[in-house]
Amino acid sequence: ALALNGIIALAIGVLLWRLRLWTAGDAKLYLCFALLVPPMLILGKPSITSIDLLINTFIPIGLYLAFSALEKSSIEQKIAALKHTFEPRRFAPHALLLFFLIWPLKSLSSLIDMEGIVLIAVLAIMLFFNQFSKIHSNLGLLAIIALAASRLLFDSSVLSQQAWIEFGLLILLFVIIRFYLNGIAASAFTRKIDVHDLREGMMPAKVFVQSQKRWVLQDFPLHISSGQKYLYLPKPEGLTKSDISHIKAAKINAIPIQETLSFAPFLFIGILLQYLLADNVIAFVRTAILIWIGV
Repeated sequence: ALALNGIIALAIGVLLWRLRLWTAGDAKLYLCFALLVPPMLILGKPSITSIDLLINTFIPIGLYLAFSALEKSSIEQKIAALKHTFEPRRFAPHALLLFFLIWPLKSLSSLIDMEGIVLIAVLAIMLFFNQFSKIHSNLGLLAIIALAASRLLFDSSVLSQQAWIEFGLLILLFVIIRFYLNGIAASAFTRKIDVHDLREGMMPAKVFVQSQKRWVLQDFPLHISSGQKYLYLPKPEGLTKSDISHIKAAKINAIPIQETLSFAPFLFIGILLQYLLADNVIAFVRTAILIWIGV
């Protein structure tokens, strides 16, 4: 069980590094902390504790970023992010893929709580769209539609009203976090930096794409197109010395830089919550509510 937790922690750490959500140092620290948490805790509940640790780490981070972003952003930024959140071309593929992934992942329910299953599904979706450029976009969309259709045909649980209510709440929560709060945070935690003040490790918030022999500033795409020429590519470790040289050579005056957040304090909070609650925060709160209402 300890080895299984270590393998899962290693896989998740590398995946989040590839998705540019944290640095290689954060991934190594997460693996070390995951190995410090025994597979069976105070309640004697066998579980994939490395996933519980990740949930206990990301809940405090998510709350901090959400409240900070909502406080720093203007009304106009909030409205613009809301309009962008439910654009059909962004919303539909994610909803269909999430609809399918919950089906096979439910088979892991004996090992992983529902919160862990949802987390794995979200990471799988992010990985899919991160690698989307390696397959033709139309083929990718057809594959997503086919997968969603297969669940409709072969999963009898989709006939229940409860399954659709759960999916509706899940996809609503997903798009609020993935698109709405992320969109607000992108504006609230971004500032323009003069090219002469750029340093290695800084995280660009947008990318310059060549269009008609000019560099045009655009949002980072969900997937990198092989047919486009970028001034620099997104990296987990931020800008490199070579990237800064290319930016200066292109005679760019300033670029938007994203404020970064150290994961180390939140990983420490996560492992403390893991030992105090012997579970992930969401499952603990859900159990407490059920006990309180007498269910």
